[in-house]
Amino acid sequence: MAQHLVITVRFLAEHYHGALWPPAPATLFQALVSGGNTGVAGNGWGDAETEALQWMERLSAPSIAARHANPSKGYRLFVPNNNLDKAVQSEIAGGKTIVKPESLRTVKDVRPHLIARHSPGEANLVYSWPIADAESANAQAHTTTIDALAARLTALGWGVDFAAAQAELTDHPVIPVNTPGWAHFIPAPSGSRILQVPAPGVLHNLDRRFAAFRGRITRDGLNPSLPPAGFQEVHYRSISEPQPRHFLQFDLRVNEDEWLTKSWAKAMHVAGWLRHAAATALMEEEFPEDCITEFAYGHTGSDNLGHRLSYLPLPSIGARHTDGIVRRVLIMAPACLQPIEAEALSLLRLKLSGSPIIAEDESEPLGYFADVLDRNTVYPFYLNSSTVWESVTPVILPGHNALRRQISIDKTERLLFQCLQSAGYPPESIKEINFQPAPFWPGTEAAGRILVPKHLARWPRLHVRIIFQNPVEGPIAIGLGRHYGIGLFAAPRV
Repeated sequence: MAQHLVITVRFLAEHYHGALWPPAPATLFQALVSGGNTGVAGNGWGDAETEALQWMERLSAPSIAARHANPSKGYRLFVPNNNLDKAVQSEIAGGKTIVKPESLRTVKDVRPHLIARHSPGEANLVYSWPIADAESANAQAHTTTIDALAARLTALGWGVDFAAAQAELTDHPVIPVNTPGWAHFIPAPSGSRILQVPAPGVLHNLDRRFAAFRGRITRDGLNPSLPPAGFQEVHYRSISEPQPRHFLQFDLRVNEDEWLTKSWAKAMHVAGWLRHAAATALMEEEFPEDCITEFAYGHTGSDNLGHRLSYLPLPSIGARHTDGIVRRVLIMAPACLQPIEAEALSLLRLKLSGSPIIAEDESEPLGYFADVLDRNTVYPFYLNSSTVWESVTPVILPGHNALRRQISIDKTERLLFQCLQSAGYPPESIKEINFQPAPFWPGTEAAGRILVPKHLARWPRLHVRIIFQNPVEGPIAIGLGRHYGIGLFAAPRV
C-alpha cells in the first residue's frame, strides 16, 4: 500500500488564534523550522534536518483532517503597530524623529476559533503527505528526523497557540473519513479555499528571509523588503462539499427574433429534444457505442446510475410576473469525467450550437439550439453560489412517503436526504430542508401538475427548499427525474 508521512498536532488549549482553520501546511512547515532552530535545540541542527525538510518539500500537497472549529466571540487588543522601522529609517536619513508612545499602539480585533471539545491528549489536526515511489528512498530515516523536529515544536499559529506534534510513516488513514467531529480537506482544482504548501526551495528561502530580517537595519539605511518564502498555493475542498459540475448553456430559438418555448408542465419534452440532439451529434462523430448509450442516453449500470449527462430545461423565473416558460437549457455533466467523456462534452459545445431541434415523431425542425445571448437574465438563478436553493420543478421521491395513509414527515425527510445523497450532497452538508406541494417561484405550478415519464408517475412529487451549511454552486438537480430537468433548483436573490 502507498505510504504517507503523517504529522499529528495536539493543541494545549481549545482556542486557535490563526486566521484560517485548518492551518495551512505551510504554517506547520514554518513551525517545524522555528521549533528546530529555537533555544539549545537549534545548536543541533545539521545535514539530517536540512535533508529531511528538503525531502518534505518535494512531496505532493497533503490531505488534512481537522476537528470541527467555529469562530468564537471576538475581543479587541491594543498592540504595537510595528512602525519602528519607519522611525529608524527617518533617523538614519538625518531627520529628527520623535516617537510618541500612543503612535506605537494600534487596535487589533481577535476572533479565535473554538475547537470542538474532545478528550485531553487527543489530536486536533492530522496532515497526511502521500509519498511517491520516487521519494520513498530513506522515507523512514527522514520521518524519524521530522518526528524529532516535531517534538521541538512549541506553537502552531500565534505564539499563544501552544501545541505538541509527532510524525510517523503509515499506510492507513489515522482519522478515517466520516469520523464524527472531524472534517477532511483534500487538494482539488475545484476547491474553494486556497492554502499554502511547502515547495522545493522553501527551506533555503526561509533561511534567506530570516537573515534579511535580522540585517535589515544597517549604518547605510533600512531595507524593509524581504525575499519571498516561495510557498506554493493549492486549492483545497472539503470532502463533504459537492464537486462543481461541468455544464453547457443554450437558448431555444425559432429564428433570431423569436424564442422557441414550451410550458413549465411539459419541461421533460424539452429534455427529450436535447437528449436526442446530443446523442445524434456523438453518433455523427462516430463516438464509441458504449459512450453514447451510457453517457448520452443514460442507460448506465445499477452500480453507476448517476454518471451520465443531465438535460435540464430552464423555466424563466426571477420576477413577480415571470411566466415560467422554458426558453433555455443546460447540459450538465458529472464532476469527474473520463477522457472520452470530456472529449464528448467539448464536441457537444461546438456541434449543438446551431443544430436543429426535432421533436419525437416529427421530421421538420421546430427551431435550433443557439449560443446564449444574455447570460445575466435567467441563467444566474440556476448557476450562482448560494446556501439557499428552492425547487423550480418538483422533486420526485424514490419511494412512497405515506405511513398509515398519512404523509409522514420523517419518511419524507429520509427520502429527500436519499435524493440529495444520490446527487452528491452528503447529509452533513445540509442545514435545513423544507417541502410543500405549492411552488416557491412565480410562474411555476403545483408539484402534481408537471408531466413525468410513465414509469415515475406513481411516485410522490414535492417542491423543496434546501439550506446548505455552506454556499453551493449550481446547477442543482435531485430526485428520480433529475437527469431530464425534474427536481431542478434555483437560488433566490437575497
